[in-house]
Amino acid sequence: MFSELDFNPLELRNSYYSSSFLTELSQSKLLSLKNKAEWSDYLSRLPDSMRDVYYSPEYYDLWEKKDGGRAFCFVFEDGNDLALYPFYLIV
Repeated sequence: MFSELDFNPLELRNSYYSSSFLTELSQSKLLSLKNKAEWSDYLSRLPDSMRDVYYSPEYYDLWEKKDGGRAFCFVFEDGNDLALYPFYLIV
């Protein structure tokens, strides 16, 4: 639920997104199903109310086997804040 998240407005400069809202603790990575355990670990860090089967690597594994596409999960961390964006590419 969006009400559980604390959003800070993005700062814009010269029509480009500014990275001034990020800290030195910010990091991102892109996981595939080769990293199922790591993907699941990140998912388990979310509050229970924000976890769903549709975010799990097992769900995307079914699609890869069915359609032959590729599943990924983009992970962004900034300190204690965490964002996951799982997605599926049809190839």
